[in-house]
Amino acid sequence: MAKQKQKTWQAVLDNVSHTFTLDIARKGYTLSVDGETRLSAPTKWRSLLAGYDLPFELNGRNLRLIISPDNKNVDIVADGRYLSNGKAYFPLPKWSWAFLFPIIPIALMGGALGALCGVLGFSFCIRVAKTSMNVALRVILCLAITALAWVAYFALALIFAGLVSG
Repeated sequence: MAKQKQKTWQAVLDNVSHTFTLDIARKGYTLSVDGETRLSAPTKWRSLLAGYDLPFELNGRNLRLIISPDNKNVDIVADGRYLSNGKAYFPLPKWSWAFLFPIIPIALMGGALGALCGVLGFSFCIRVAKTSMNVALRVILCLAITALAWVAYFALALIFAGLVSG
């Protein structure tokens, strides 16, 4: 039987308090609002890396369920703001995958050093891509982060190879 977790929280939307319940199973996610299922989504490998951003509707309003890759942070976005804290929400732009995909091989095939460089590069690139900076600056920074992840991996690998052989 699949292991399942559940997160429940309260949030106010249009001066009405709602109870949100997220069921997290190996095969996917189910969101209920005030006991009524509003959204079901299967687990996807790409979302395991960058998290989930899932649209749904409640009382005629377009909302988004945001789930972090580790399933620890869950929130609802309405009108571009998180309901829990009112902070602005910036989605992960599609162009960012052009910089994220090249980092994945480092993490998967580079052993412990690759995992370190890959996870750090991936995390920083996601953070930069989701900021309010202008797009050109975000693209340049993501390009630099991707290049730095590769350079750091090879530099560390050469250093450790020299230590081991020397």
